[in-house]
Amino acid sequence: LSIAFGKLGAAIGLIVTGLALFTAGIKDAFENGVNWKNIISILAGATASVIGLYLALGKVGAGIGLVVTGITMLITGFRDVMENGANLQNTLLIIAGIVSTGLGITLLTGNLLPALVAGILAVIYAFVAWQGNAEELAKNLKLILSGIINFLLGTFTGDWERAWKGLKDVFRGIIN
Repeated sequence: LSIAFGKLGAAIGLIVTGLALFTAGIKDAFENGVNWKNIISILAGATASVIGLYLALGKVGAGIGLVVTGITMLITGFRDVMENGANLQNTLLIIAGIVSTGLGITLLTGNLLPALVAGILAVIYAFVAWQGNAEELAKNLKLILSGIINFLLGTFTGDWERAWKGLKDVFRGIIN
């Protein structure tokens, strides 16, 4: 019993420490832009918390941790691209977010396809950033996401004009 409590305590310690590092890195990235210091904090924190979640809850805990940290990295990276322009740091953060999310979904579903898709998307994003089109991609993703939100809100509230505008924004963002 003492061994089990010892392992659980270590897992909880990793989770708490990891989340503190991750949160501090994300906060710093939002306030000061993505830089090497906060990338290291974000990645170290995500790794520690996911390992702790794996030790405490197994594959499901690790999968959820990977998805949540991955989506957070994606949001932070794309926000930084829109605020400060594309650079190596936010490109790497976005790629890490894509890979983390794909691996998390793979752990949760037991299917390798999400990891494969994430790998392909990471390569595509790296190519887009290398070609100098990351900012345009971020603007179009924002247009697509806001279009989805407007479509859903318009549909649920019966505001068909808003729903139609949202649908047009989604397609405009995809075409762009």
